[in-house]
Amino acid sequence: MSTTVITEHRWRTTLALTLRDTGRAPDTRRTVVAERILLEQIGRLEVAASRFRPDSEISDVNRSAGSWVPVSELLVELVSVALAAADSTAGLVNPCVGHQVDAVGYRTWAAAEVSLVDPVVPAPATPGAWRDVDVAPGRVRIPVGTALDLGATAKGWLADEVAERVADETGLDVVANMGGDLRAIAHGPGWTVTADHEVPGLSPRSVEIADAGMATSGQGRRRWLTTQGPAHHLIDPRTGRSATTCWWAVSALSASATTANVAATAGMLLGSAAPQWFDDRDLDGLFSAWSGAGQPRSVTVGRWPRMGAAA
Repeated sequence: MSTTVITEHRWRTTLALTLRDTGRAPDTRRTVVAERILLEQIGRLEVAASRFRPDSEISDVNRSAGSWVPVSELLVELVSVALAAADSTAGLVNPCVGHQVDAVGYRTWAAAEVSLVDPVVPAPATPGAWRDVDVAPGRVRIPVGTALDLGATAKGWLADEVAERVADETGLDVVANMGGDLRAIAHGPGWTVTADHEVPGLSPRSVEIADAGMATSGQGRRRWLTTQGPAHHLIDPRTGRSATTCWWAVSALSASATTANVAATAGMLLGSAAPQWFDDRDLDGLFSAWSGAGQPRSVTVGRWPRMGAAA
């Protein structure tokens, strides 16, 4: 049995594809196919849904709020996935926060590298605006005064799409890890996947999955200073600001990377109510509470290995 890892550095993160072959040596032909699928899907997603590209389809939609905009079937699918996430979380994981995430300073992939960001005073997302997003074959229309941001679902969708295509076209076991949104598919023994919240004193947690997704949402990797204090990319639509939460990071297990990332994002936004929310929905969750200093603690729901908080 052999393992091959393919990596691509985009969007200030690492997109990784791990392949497992039952043969004694890697099958170069299948590795080439897998890499082609990875690069093609990354490129398609960026052209369709990158808020940081003025020539992307989503930028065109955001500039034309109130009007129907012709788009690819890919963006129709991505917006539909984001609207389903909003519906499943009663609007908490909300795609209509593009103006708000821009206002707090997340205007480029390099936001966290800017020494001091000058934010704009944000307004809460318009209640229920996501219900007024219209999607039809080949076109999208968003309400006036709103802008789309698909950050809570797009990388999860990419992980699912890449993993499923690679598994189908090569027959290999695969893990697609798109910057923390992970989908694993195994035809034989399961994969051991690990959630590392990068909290001093808290050990990474591992779990075995065969065909499932795992995602981690947190404030550590995309966090920056502003003239009004620290900010991060997780927007609470109820306030229009970076979420005030007791969690440093939340990991979730689910049937897909997309649904796992929706759950992890909701967990961050729900704060102390999140473990019960996970339990009510039979979700598996790992929660790390830390303020950036001091004593950390962890909470688990479901099948995560139960380890004590750091001493």
